[in-house]
Amino acid sequence: MRRRYFSFAERHRLNSCPDSVMKKALPFLFILLIHPIASKAQQRNEIKIDFFALLEPLAQVSYEHIWVKTRFAIEINLNYNWQNPDVLLTLGQVPEDLRFEIKTIGFQLGLRHYFQANTGDRRFFGSVFYSNEFKIDSDQEYLNYYQAVYGKPAFDPKWRRSVVGVLAGYKWLVREQLVVEPLLGIGYNLLPIFNRLRRSDATVFINLNAGYRF
Repeated sequence: MRRRYFSFAERHRLNSCPDSVMKKALPFLFILLIHPIASKAQQRNEIKIDFFALLEPLAQVSYEHIWVKTRFAIEINLNYNWQNPDVLLTLGQVPEDLRFEIKTIGFQLGLRHYFQANTGDRRFFGSVFYSNEFKIDSDQEYLNYYQAVYGKPAFDPKWRRSVVGVLAGYKWLVREQLVVEPLLGIGYNLLPIFNRLRRSDATVFINLNAGYRF
């Protein structure tokens, strides 16, 4: 059997191959190890409520997911509303001890863009959004009252809204976790169901959101 003898240079090259491969792989291993941490560092999550909604019969909460590097974010808003409809104004005099109300639920989906660089947390933002709201319950006392006063069934609208719009605001971050953001928005109802009630299809709103970042 013929043996092959390697020179010192060849033996050194063969012995160093594993080390060479390992050194070349180290950057990739490092990237794989820090990727989850880096990805998390480039993302933010926020839970917020609208302070102005606390002054009305309205419960509203929103969740925002921010990609810091791209300066884009998505926002999901859920709300539950139990308030008096404007249609009561057409009934004439209503007993003060009788309150009519309807209940609606809705959601809003938005895509935000932060205009300033990703360094710093005080920055302006703009957003496009789509929202949908629909009725889940009517006040039976209202329907009975209308029937008794006018002698005919009340017009009971579906109170469905499908709105597209834009908004703009400014965000403050307090102590790295508390979020405050005033914003102004305008939207247009795509469903002309309120025409019978002579309501405008345009919507303007002002929110004062506050919440927690994690």
